[in-house]
Amino acid sequence: MELRLGDLAAYYNQDIYAKSAVSFLSSEAGKEEPFRRLFDAKNALCQKHNTSIVVSNAIDFFLYQLASLNIGEEGEKRYVEFLKRINTANEGLAALGAKKIADKSQVFVHSLNNQVCAIIEEASKHKTFTIAALEHYPYMFGRHLSSKLNGKISVKVYPDLLLTNAISDSSLVLLGGEAISDSGVIAKAGSELCCHAAKREGVLAYVCAHSWKYDRKNKMARLVSHQHKDKTHDATNMYEWIDGREFSGVITEHGIFPAKTLSIEIRPYSSWLFV
Repeated sequence: MELRLGDLAAYYNQDIYAKSAVSFLSSEAGKEEPFRRLFDAKNALCQKHNTSIVVSNAIDFFLYQLASLNIGEEGEKRYVEFLKRINTANEGLAALGAKKIADKSQVFVHSLNNQVCAIIEEASKHKTFTIAALEHYPYMFGRHLSSKLNGKISVKVYPDLLLTNAISDSSLVLLGGEAISDSGVIAKAGSELCCHAAKREGVLAYVCAHSWKYDRKNKMARLVSHQHKDKTHDATNMYEWIDGREFSGVITEHGIFPAKTLSIEIRPYSSWLFV
């Protein structure tokens, strides 16, 4: 049997928006008055995807030192390079994360994103393991995940009130991150509780996110904090801030690191991020 993770991963996949944004920028670069078009496009995209760090970073990568001569041709090359980099990042992260999953073990997952899906898919090629997930109304995430895994990987669904039991029965916790920084990460609501439970139970908890989600200005943390107080922005109320000391590390394509060293580890590969 094959895993049916494609549409599930796509649902939780910020990379899709980043690829679409860079594709649009590339097309604008090939038209008349490209710099004006790119400036307008950047503003529109950043406003539309103001809660997506990967989109913001993708835009910065595309525009970084973009040549003024033959800008249309340069834009096409930059788009191809971006696709290669972000796809390679997911592949590298999946390979590293899969090594953390022991054969015949149980892995608790929460705050699903396409990096967590990639790790599960990669590990399933060589190992047999069980996924533990919480069931909570009205999204019925545990049941939804089980159907998408198509019987290839067994899923043990726990009521959300049995969070501690779900984690204590597991040997590893994987959480999907939407923004990462040296001080902590942004993940979906409930992730902080998962980290606290994992600490109490002595279970390793890792946040899964590639370097394209590195938030050098802590923009997402400030936005989430502000909009939680505002109570009018539902889009960010599903996210929360987690201090970097509350989990074991961040699984990236470059390695598995404590949050506090992320900038040091990422900088050699993505110097443009720190300009």
